[in-house]
Amino acid sequence: MMKTTEQACYPGQILAITLKRGNALVAKDGALRLAYRDPSLDWLLDVAPDCQVTLEDGAQYVLPCHAFVRIQAKGDQAVTCMIMRPSPLASRVLAWLNAARSPGRMVSKAEW
Repeated sequence: MMKTTEQACYPGQILAITLKRGNALVAKDGALRLAYRDPSLDWLLDVAPDCQVTLEDGAQYVLPCHAFVRIQAKGDQAVTCMIMRPSPLASRVLAWLNAARSPGRMVSKAEW
């Protein structure tokens, strides 16, 4: 089950939000520009570049890491950004299933 919220992104403004790995962002009624950096690279200060992603209308992007994300409308009209967050139980079960299916790795119930 996913919890979905919608945020309006206006031209010239930045929506800044901290999101967890696995959260999905969807552009609705226009294009969005996303910028984030993997927090494991914070020790590099400004040397590590931000990941830049452009979402066209209806496109979805799933975050590969926990990150502080900056979201901007691309263009001169307001765009709705849908943020879909998986429930904690669902994300734990999916992570366990992915780990159990990975070759060469045994997962015990104690790890889950």
